[in-house]
Amino acid sequence: MADLPPERVTPCSPFRRVGVDYCRPFSLIYPHRRCQPVKCFVAVYVCVVTKAVHLEIVADLTTQAFLASLKRFTSRRGRPDLIMCDNAKNFVGAKRELDELRRLFHSQQFQNAVTKDTADDQIEFRFIPARSPNFGGLWESAVKSFKTLFKRTIGLHTLVYDEMQTVLV
Repeated sequence: MADLPPERVTPCSPFRRVGVDYCRPFSLIYPHRRCQPVKCFVAVYVCVVTKAVHLEIVADLTTQAFLASLKRFTSRRGRPDLIMCDNAKNFVGAKRELDELRRLFHSQQFQNAVTKDTADDQIEFRFIPARSPNFGGLWESAVKSFKTLFKRTIGLHTLVYDEMQTVLV
């Protein structure tokens, strides 16, 4: 087995180097729209050095929603120096929701917008190689753990936005 990459073993403060991935869609009820549940996603940010996890609600799969999630993350945890993410080619053949996520991460417009926005903050944004989920195994396992624990805790209930935020925090 090869050595771990330098960004994983070089000591630093928590959340200076993170990996990010999205969880499947969850049903959520907004207080002002009590009648109909809407889809939301959860962005899982994992510190690649300490393995600490930060969870954020993301309303949809747009670039603006991801950047808003990133801004909430940086305002709570500080500005990271490095953000790593899969380029989602490994989602080929998955369910319809995962296909939407793949198209989002795969689009050059999304990558350019994220790179431009993070360049202003001097954040390096790195996409892992295609079809190499082992490069993102750290945050993939955090996603799996979150989904398992969330399902055991909530079950089949549909949460209101404030309840979901409380569970994630």
